[in-house]
Amino acid sequence: MIVLRTDGSLHSLHHTLDEKAPGANLTKEEALGRAEAYLLDQKKIDLSSWNLVEPTTDKKPARTDHAFIWEQKVALDASSAQVGPNTGAHIRMQLQVQGDEVSGYRVFIKIPEVWRDAESRTTAAQIAQTFGIVLLFGAAAIIVLIVALRSLKHPEIAQVPWRRLAKWSAWVLLAAIATFVNRMPQLLTSYTTTMPLKIYYAILFISLLFVTALYATVAFLLLGLSWFFIERTFGHGRIPSWVGNRPEYYRDALCVAVFGGSVNSGNYPPSGTICALAARAAHAGCGRAGGVRRMEPGDRGFGNRNFAQFS
Repeated sequence: MIVLRTDGSLHSLHHTLDEKAPGANLTKEEALGRAEAYLLDQKKIDLSSWNLVEPTTDKKPARTDHAFIWEQKVALDASSAQVGPNTGAHIRMQLQVQGDEVSGYRVFIKIPEVWRDAESRTTAAQIAQTFGIVLLFGAAAIIVLIVALRSLKHPEIAQVPWRRLAKWSAWVLLAAIATFVNRMPQLLTSYTTTMPLKIYYAILFISLLFVTALYATVAFLLLGLSWFFIERTFGHGRIPSWVGNRPEYYRDALCVAVFGGSVNSGNYPPSGTICALAARAAHAGCGRAGGVRRMEPGDRGFGNRNFAQFS
């Protein structure tokens, strides 16, 4: 692999060799000499400001590979870094000597372990926040469950169309599955090799079953409770269905959806007048023409009114 800089010049060359590929068997000192010569001649780096921190040797079947990592003596945050080893962020560079071939040059930043430990440590505030959120949602779920169980005593609960709501909840189930599958690449990035891949797949599958079933169940219960309380508040049969209504209902709903916002803007006639005009146009084909009465704001009979009276 060839790595180029933004100006098109060569930055580094990475060569992947087979484990059994033949090569030279240099000693650590000989390989280090080749690596230092490469850094001095090709990269123009003065190694007097660097420390060799991680030299490694890997004996292959037909050659010997070496890897060296240097660390810059001055930390990037030298002004704020604490005194002592393993403190401060340092620039590091790595170089490989595969047989007698120098390659694999790269530069990276070494984050101090002290900072990693401090950032990964869970504080008391974070623990309290996590438990607070869990308790909040748990209390809300318990309240909803108590209300649902108490509502079972009412005869109106049997009038809730549970089968229809189950079909609606199936769409939530499909959406949850699609969302989980869409996040699969992100979930796979969190896989660690310390766990067998089959076990990780099994955990993901169990999580899929649990999460999607939870979403569908919550949606089913919320729809059922909503239906029950709406009918209890406004009366039985007040919730409109998707089909089976009179044509005037769909016409009125379309007018309210399209022109309802224009009532507050003041730039267009009120929606009652527009719907009345639509009613007149609807009946014009039947030879029924006549005056149009404007519906004033606050007319509570708008939703159930037969627009034939405006023709």
